[in-house]
Amino acid sequence: MKRKAFSLIEAAIVLVILGIILGIGGATFINYVKFNKRTETREKVETAADWVVGYVQTKGVLPLKTDYPNFKDSYGRDIIYIYSPNLTNETLKEGTTLCDVRYTSLNATNNETGNTIENVAFLVFSKGEDAKSDTFFCENGTKIETSTSASGNICYFPSLDEVRVVTLEELKQNLGCVGVPVKIITQYLPLAIVGNSYTAEIFASGGISDNGSYWWCYNGTIPSGLVVNANDCSSSTWQENETLRIEGTPSSPGTYSFKICVKDTNDYKFCKNFSLTVSSLGGGGGGSSGNGTIVVCGNYSLEVDVYSNPWWAYPISTNITPPGDDSWTCEDGGRTSGNYTASGLPVGTYVKVNQDWYCSDTNVQVEGFIQDLDSDGDCFVKIVCNDGVCNNISTGGGTLACSYYGITIRNDSDTTLSWWLAGGTCYKLGDYEQATTGTSNGDDYLEIYKGSNKCGVSSRLLLSRPVSNLAAEAGSCIFTVACYENAYGNLVCGVE
Repeated sequence: MKRKAFSLIEAAIVLVILGIILGIGGATFINYVKFNKRTETREKVETAADWVVGYVQTKGVLPLKTDYPNFKDSYGRDIIYIYSPNLTNETLKEGTTLCDVRYTSLNATNNETGNTIENVAFLVFSKGEDAKSDTFFCENGTKIETSTSASGNICYFPSLDEVRVVTLEELKQNLGCVGVPVKIITQYLPLAIVGNSYTAEIFASGGISDNGSYWWCYNGTIPSGLVVNANDCSSSTWQENETLRIEGTPSSPGTYSFKICVKDTNDYKFCKNFSLTVSSLGGGGGGSSGNGTIVVCGNYSLEVDVYSNPWWAYPISTNITPPGDDSWTCEDGGRTSGNYTASGLPVGTYVKVNQDWYCSDTNVQVEGFIQDLDSDGDCFVKIVCNDGVCNNISTGGGTLACSYYGITIRNDSDTTLSWWLAGGTCYKLGDYEQATTGTSNGDDYLEIYKGSNKCGVSSRLLLSRPVSNLAAEAGSCIFTVACYENAYGNLVCGVE
């Protein structure tokens, strides 16, 4: 029997079915290609992040944008690198490693979940398939198009940009920072007496020791008659010992300043400045007056001034330990304004000022023996706390007479500062900027404040000292005062 041909309707149905099949297959193929591109880009972003981590393991700091290679995503476009500026060799102070840093200046917020990652070290991202950056500064919406250092909060959409965020904690784990980083725990050196036998030990803890031993060096002037069981830091060989010892019989009175450095088996280093007073008088601890006479205080007074905006945000508590007592006494459980005062504190009293309630010891701002905090020998210590950051503004001892004082003020932080020779013109000092000034009057006070146009605002005061006193500490009529974030993340200023 003869087969009947397809009708036009049947042929049309077949063509429609074939079109649907081809359409589905084509769309599936396109989606497959897109998926592979996205997967490949994700792998390339991870490769870029791994390179940065490897750089940190080798160099100990984050690379600058000029050190970062030109990584490309699967679309042939740049993978962008954003990093916290306080983790680079431009801002980390000598003797400080990433293991010592507690905070970064960078956070990252996932705009799709609302979750914010704090203490971000760096992030890398691809603009994705649409070639448009959906990663931006949360504060003003400015999109990030090229690699840059950044402070503040970065917002991103992970469904649009391929983003890899790496925190400071993650970097520390890769660096092998085990527990607490190596640190010198000795707070001060006891007074020495001319002609009397003297021994002092400086202890370290944390890091990775060699069966309890660390490597030590020193830099500066040691009193005549005393010896140190370590080499000068300019030497290529550091001495391995459990502690650094200073011993002998001092022969010349005076106050001597020097720096002690320690490092562990991973070569992570910590340095701390010490002063050793050699007295011909005997007696207890104390500072040094301007004419070099040793000042011995029977008792000390303490004042802690607190400013907070908003008023409830930054509580300050103060704990005090009497000499020979191992237990903390929380004398002031927390205040957000006003001041705490104490008097009759004997030599050897240990003071801790914390940014928290009830002396929880989680965010120590200023600590030390009362006689060390009183470096000008007036038996009075004043600490100013502004928005959770505290500074000991007691002046250092001694003066240096100069016909002219040349001063450089350098801001190594991302915070705008103000400065003046007290009562004169108030100058702004932007982040990572420096300024120079000079005076022939050693009694002029150099004062530095946090914020723009804040000269004279006591709640913002970071430093207030006569220039002749700063010159004495520097040992030169030409000197530099630097402001930077210390290992606690606090903004401090001092002679470099």
